[in-house]
Formats: sequence, structure tokens, C-alpha cells
Amino acid sequence: MKLSLVKIKQLADHLQRLSVLGSMTLSTCMAHSGDGNWQERSCPIVYGGGRTMWHFKQTVELPAAWREGLVTMRFDLDVPKDRTACEGLLFVNGRRSFGLDRNHKEYVLPEDAVRGGTLELEVEAFAGITENLYQFKAPQVCLLDPMMQELSMWLKNLAEAVECLELHDPAHYKLHDLLHDACIRLDLFAPRSDSFFSSVQSALEVIQGGLSALPRDGFAPTLIAVGHSHIDIAYLWTIADARRKSVHTFTTIMALMDQYPEFTYFQSMPQIYAYIEEDAPDLFRQIQARAQEGRWEVEGGMWVESDCNIPSGESLVRQFLHGMRYVKEKFGKSCEMLWMPDVFGYNAALPQILKQCGIRYFMTTKLSWNEVNDFPHDTFGWVGIDGSEVLAHYISAPERNLDVYTYNGFLDPKSVWQTWENYKSKAINDHLLIAFGHGDGGGGPTAEMVESGRRMAALPRLPQTKFGTALEYFRELERRVRLREDLPSWKGELYLEFHRGTYTSQAKNKRFNRQSEWLYREAELWGAVANFHDVRVLERLADGWKLILKNQFHDILPGSGIPEVFEDSDRDYEQILAIGREVLEAGLSAVASRIAADDEPGIVVFNSLPWDRGGWVEVDGRTLWVDSVPALGYRTISWKELEAWSRVPASASVGGAWSISTEKMENELIRILFAPNGQLLSVFDKQANREVLAPGEAGNVLELFEDRPIRNDAWNIDYDFPLKRREVTELVGVQVVFDNGLRGAVQFTWTWNRSTIVQKVIVHRDSKRIDFDTRVDWQERQVLLKAAFPVDVQSAYATYDIQFGNLQRSTLKNTSWDEAQFEMCAQKWVDLSEGGYGVSLLNDCKYGHDIKGHTMRITLIKSGIYPDPLADHGDHTFCYSLFPHQGSWHTAGTNREAYEVNIPLQARVMESGGSSGGRDLPKEYSYLQVEGEHVMLETVKPAEAGNGVILRFHEYGNQRGPVTVRSARPIKAVEAVNLLEEPVSPLAEADAFKMGEHSLEFRVTPYQIRTFRVVLG
Repeated sequence: MKLSLVKIKQLADHLQRLSVLGSMTLSTCMAHSGDGNWQERSCPIVYGGGRTMWHFKQTVELPAAWREGLVTMRFDLDVPKDRTACEGLLFVNGRRSFGLDRNHKEYVLPEDAVRGGTLELEVEAFAGITENLYQFKAPQVCLLDPMMQELSMWLKNLAEAVECLELHDPAHYKLHDLLHDACIRLDLFAPRSDSFFSSVQSALEVIQGGLSALPRDGFAPTLIAVGHSHIDIAYLWTIADARRKSVHTFTTIMALMDQYPEFTYFQSMPQIYAYIEEDAPDLFRQIQARAQEGRWEVEGGMWVESDCNIPSGESLVRQFLHGMRYVKEKFGKSCEMLWMPDVFGYNAALPQILKQCGIRYFMTTKLSWNEVNDFPHDTFGWVGIDGSEVLAHYISAPERNLDVYTYNGFLDPKSVWQTWENYKSKAINDHLLIAFGHGDGGGGPTAEMVESGRRMAALPRLPQTKFGTALEYFRELERRVRLREDLPSWKGELYLEFHRGTYTSQAKNKRFNRQSEWLYREAELWGAVANFHDVRVLERLADGWKLILKNQFHDILPGSGIPEVFEDSDRDYEQILAIGREVLEAGLSAVASRIAADDEPGIVVFNSLPWDRGGWVEVDGRTLWVDSVPALGYRTISWKELEAWSRVPASASVGGAWSISTEKMENELIRILFAPNGQLLSVFDKQANREVLAPGEAGNVLELFEDRPIRNDAWNIDYDFPLKRREVTELVGVQVVFDNGLRGAVQFTWTWNRSTIVQKVIVHRDSKRIDFDTRVDWQERQVLLKAAFPVDVQSAYATYDIQFGNLQRSTLKNTSWDEAQFEMCAQKWVDLSEGGYGVSLLNDCKYGHDIKGHTMRITLIKSGIYPDPLADHGDHTFCYSLFPHQGSWHTAGTNREAYEVNIPLQARVMESGGSSGGRDLPKEYSYLQVEGEHVMLETVKPAEAGNGVILRFHEYGNQRGPVTVRSARPIKAVEAVNLLEEPVSPLAEADAFKMGEHSLEFRVTPYQIRTFRVVLG
């Protein structure tokens, strides 16, 4: 007969209670609710009231007999299992000492504080974001017996280890026997008697001797354990709350490091460190010191753990540029790892971005959340659209009560065992990583986790666990697998079959992000053209970029936060846009001030795109047509000439085919017929002599779907969303709103339930593109709005624009992988093409799409109710465009059309005058021209080093070939650089370049990003 494991665990808990040799209950304390008016109160003290900061303080005199012992403080803030609830910070003798929350309630007092005898205690308690009330219960000071604590931990860990081992494993029985023998030695007849303490010592000796005598034969994997706390900088709390959480968490980590010299900790996100540097400089200096020791690991690469679906490619580059620069400046090291445990999918351009930023490793856990398909690998080579490859590893630690992996792991035998059991890549690797500690709202590891970790290496058959760093782990993993021919690879995106609603939730936030990305492109470009190298201007841009990057955090930009998160974000975007406009205006004004002025007043029009184009400009309250503006340049035009262009009579339209009415819109290339309900009855491509829409089906159908996900309302769109479908058909108004022979617009007004949709359908004289300029007053809850275009095109694949390239995805439902991708993310456009013909759908701020069969849909509004009950409520402004074309999307210019939809021409008034006073520039000018139809000049910016201009190109046609850049200004020097603007040595002929007096020549491979620092004369 043996003691059961249940009874042994109960005994371990009983020993924990018995280990308290003495205690003092602090029944009264001084308290105030943030007003500084200290009053003596009896515990428990009711506190709370929503976003209030309470303070409690007491003075404790320790008994003389305690001053050489193990003394702890125990606090109970009455914290429920709600991550938005209260938490606190303990100060001991004026020193920030420990963070208090629902998982951290006991603090081991340092030896020097105990020896001193007098404790000045103060608790700063944040009362959470709700109006709930809590109780500050009487704290306790406890004297503990270390030997009983030690035995209790051994019993608990060994019992859990036995539960993990298979019944046919001899170690299962040997460990159980060992536990039984130790527990039988315990004399519980007279607790705390001399015989009891002797029996505790005897039981410990049995365990320690028995473990050392157990055979170590047989295989056991190894596991590196690193402490971690995932801190969402905004989510069910605000950034201000997260800053406080960070201070609390890091204070706890420092206490654990003082207590356990082997304990190591990992923390990503330079934004958090920047907050700590500002909010708690002394704590920041402690972090720097621990990092220097190698115990505090600063890694992760990005400024924040950003969403990876919605930000542009350039935004992702800046995440690394600013993040890695901060780490280098403050911690003297380079990052090698992208740590992204909780992000909602990973785009296919990331591997190349990582490689070009010096990042070699990638870690996540999130793909284990897939709803349908089990991702086949946990360790693999992740290959991007260009062929770049990084080593990827999924931490396989179990989530409590969910069948997924977690980055908030426990460090105990069960978690360690299950990490190995879960791991799918056992055939190639037996070396694993676990990140342990409470997270999302911070908190981090507990002393109990570290105590368990200390014992893990002694447990047979379980993974042999030791504390270490994530970077050490990845370097060893790379050494083990890099030469293995059976290392699997995965090419393309890491699509998360979950949280598909994050492409659309909080639409205003996403619109601000897109506007900011393009505004900063313009501001940097014209600043570089104007030769801006003023440190103050560059610092302003850097400050603005950091705000953009912060708001790309994976619970802000995806739209999965509480209302206050987006109120803060709106204020940030006001500042972001103000900075961008200020710098842009300075750049344009600097260029304009040097242009020779005509005798007649007029305007100067700026084009930041690397091809000649015309377009509409807004100036002095007027909308005017400009016929052609040089590539990456400008053109001056008199008012007289502009007005003549903008008043072309309809009869002057090419071939006399121009017609704008409430029933029909037509130009030389395309004819549109409207149904009585405002939908598109026909879109006829006159040039191709074919109907664009599928037979018998209408286009621009505004579809409504009941959107009530099973869980995670803001995050999810469920597979069954099409089952409850409606159409917006109640047309209450239609009128022609303008028609000048160059552009025509018909405005439709619909109502549905409590909402109103006003849409201008716009056609242009010489284009097949149809714009749908839309304003919505949205008053619905849990209703999904999409626009559908069933087109007469058959293809098994559609093409989606992504960061620095594009990707083909299936339009079929042949496999479970196809079916799971019922909502997909795109940047500026999607396209469905068959041989010789296709249709593109462009947008200026939308990301969610679905293309199955022959129907193309763009998702416009989501309107979930949790965690923001009024998400997407109110006004929306957006534009999407239908672009039918002959040939492929590439030959038809879809990519260029999408850039033009997003980046308008800029116009400024020019006064009349001569060419004196430094006006040395001609009336029309092109700074740079790019010869290479499949290459985009994405970025022109002042170099971070302050000397030269950065030119960043990317290939988007899946082609290789030569590119020539022609500069109006002489080229003095060229240097190939990586995405961090560091020099790179050409390793292959394809990486070489040739500099001429006014030219730069280089080659590109499919989807390659190339960056140069160019010094211009």
C-alpha cells in the first residue's frame, strides 16, 4: 500500500501552512485615495471607484527573534480573476520592492531589511478601470521555516512528475516509492515539535538521496527556461495603465533576480523600455545592469510587437530601424531575433525584412490557435516570397484550459512534460524553449515557478530543464538543425485561421494608419529633395514615426481594445498628422521657393511617384485637373491653363462617347448601367468588347451579414457568417453631382435600418477605373458590411497585394486550408485574372477581402461590441475602386493605379514673379526617373546618418532584370545598405550596382528589396 498522489499533494500544501512559524497581522494602517489626506483606518479597507490610485502605509517593528530568519510580507488586494482589475506596488523603507497582483501576493523581504528590524511599508494600489470596489485586507508579516518550504516544493513537484510519466515507465513507480518513503518519515502527531523538525529533515534526506541514486539511463530532451511577461501596451487597459504594469512587473523581476541568482528574464519592445526610462529611471538603470550581467535579455527587434498584416512594408522596416537603434544605444547590443508570440498572422515579406535587418530567428506561438488546420511544424525554415529564409520555432508550452501553445507558460513538471509532448518536430530536434510567467497584463514569473525550475533537472525522464536565454537557445537550435536535410521549410505567409476580423475592426484607426504612412512617405521624400538634414526636422520625423509604430501594436491597429485605447490613439494621430504635415509643408515650400515663377500666377503641382501622371488637385477650395506631372518632380501651371483643362465640354471627350446620368455612365473605354436600386447592372469593357460582371449578377452589391462570433467579438469573423445575409437596396436619392467632361460622378444615397450610406460613383475620361467614394453613418451593432463584385472571370487563384510584393491565394474550397481562408488581408489591391483579362479591386484604407469562385468582396465595416461596445459606430469615409483590365494585373498597371488612388498630387499656389532671388529651378522638373516597369521606388528619405538620401526599391512583378535610375542632380557617391541603413558588401553579381554621373544601375531578383544611400551634388 502506498500513499496516493492526491494525499501527497495535500501534504505538501499542509507543510506550506505549517512552515509559518509566526505571523503578525497589521489590522490598521494609514490610507488615502489620492488626495494626500492620510487617515488611520481599520482593515479591511474598502477602496476602488475606477482609475483611482490608493495609498496604504504602515510601520512594522520585527521581533528580535525574527531578524535572522526568512520573513515574508503577504498582501491581499481582493483582486478578482479579471485582468482589468486592481494591482499594486510595494515600497519597503522608501524603496520600490515588489509588484502586487492576483498572482503575486507574497514578497520575501531582503536580509538587510529584516536585520534592520524596522519596516516602513507603503502600497500604491491602482483600483482598476471599472467602478468596482475592493477590500485592502490586513497584510501579514510571516516568519517561515525554509526546510519545510523546501520539502513542500519537492513533494509537489515530484508528485506532478509522477502524474506525467506513463504507467509502463519504471521511473513512475520509483518516484512514487520515493515520495511514499519520504512522507512516511514525517511525524505529524506533534507539528513544530523537535521530533517533527527532525522528521522534516529526514524526509528531505530521503528525497535528495533517492533522486541522486536513481539511474539516469534513457533519453531525455533538454529545455531552456526563460522568465517572460507579455505586456500588451494597450488592450483591456490603456497605455497609461500598461506603463504602470511595466513598472510593477519589472520591480518584481528585480526582486526575483536578487533572490535567485540563476534566474533569467526576457523582455521585448523598446517602447516599454523607453517608458521605464521616463517613468522610473532608477529601475531602468537596474535593468541595464542586469542586462550587462547577461541575466536580463533585451531582444525582439521591433519597437513594439506590431501587427504584421496591416502595416505597410516600410512601417515594418521602421519598427526594426527604431527598435534596434534604441537597443544598440541603451544596451550596446544588436538584436538577432523577432519575438512575436501573440500576433494575428505573419506576412510573406517578413523573412526578407528580417534578413535585411540582421534578424536570424523568429518565434511565435500563435499559429497553434488555428481553428481548422494544425500547422505541421514547430521548427522549420520560414521562406519569404523572395526566397529569404529564417529559422522559425514555435514554443510548444501548454496553455492552461486551452488546447493551444502559450507564451505565458508555467514552469512545473506538467508544463515541461507537455511542452515536449506537444512538440511536432521531435524527429529533428530535442532541444526546446519555454517562456514562463504570467502575461498579457504583465506580472511575470512567480517565486514558485523559479523554485520548481530549480528542481526540474533532478527529475528523471522529464526534459532536463535549466535557466538560460532565448538567444542562447536559438543559436544552439541553429547549430543542431541547420545542416539537416530533413529540416522542413514553409514558403509564404503564416496565415492565422482565427482573428480574421482584425483586418477590419475599428476602421477609423486603420484609416489614420494608412494616411500616416503615406503622409510620412511624402514628408520624407520632399524633405530629402529639399536637402533637409536639420537634426531638429529628423528628430520630429522620428518622434512621429515612433507614435505611428506604437499605434501598430497588435491590439491597437487590429482594433481589439477598449474604447479608451482608441481615444488615446485618435489623439496620437492628431499629433502624427500635425508633424507630418508640418515637415511636408516645409519641404514643398523649400522646393517651391526655388522655382522660377511665371509672369502669370498659377500653381506648382508635385508628384512623388516615379512615373509621369496627371490627376486632380485641391487648391484654394477648387478641384482642378492637371494633365501631366513629371516623375518624382513638379510642374508649374498658370491659372488660365488650368481652368481651360478643367472645363472640357462633354462633346470634346474622345470619340464623343462621354455620358453621365443617373441611369448610365460612359466614356470611350467603359459603359456602366445602374439598376433601380443603385447596384451595377452592367459594366461593359468597350475596349475588350466584354461584360465585366458575371451573367445575371449585379455588381457593387452592399451586403450585410449578421456577425456574432462565438467568442472574441472584435477579433473574429466566423466561418458561417454568410448564412444570414441582407442587401442594401433602399435607395432614397440619386443625382449627378458633377460632370465636366473629364470626370463625372453620380451620387447614391441608401438607408438601412438606422444607417445611411452615401456613395459617389466616379468615372474618368481616359480610364477604366471606377471609384466608389463612400461616406457612411453607421449605427449598427454586430453587422458586417461588404461590397461584392461577381465578375465574369475564372481562375483558381487571386492575387493579393502585400508588403513589398504580392501573393497568390486560392479561390477554391478544395482543401481544408482553402476553406479556412475565407477572409484574407491585402494592402492596396486584389486581382482576379484569367488568361488575357482580369479585374482588380483597389482601396484607400481597407484590408479585409474574400475572393471565392468568381466573386470579389471587400470588407468595409465590422462593428463588434466587445471590448468596445460602440466599435465602428458613427462616420466612415473610404474609397474603393473597380479596375477591369486586359492582360495581367501587372501589364495593365494595377499596382500603379493603386498607388495613385492612395497618393494624390500635391499643389501649392505660386505667385507671379521673375527668376531672381535664388529661384534657380525650372518650371518643370523630374528629380529621379526609374526605368524598370516591375520595380517600385518605395522610399526616398534623408539618411539616418545625416549624409545622403536613402532610396529603397522593391521588385513586385516576380521578375528579375536590370533597373536604371536617372537623377537630374549629379550623383557623388552610392553605397548599398541594408534596411537599417548599414553598409553591405555585395556577395553576388546580382547584388552589385554601377554608378554613373547621373545614373545608378543595378539588378533585381523576384520580390527583392534593394536599398542605397546616395549622395547627390
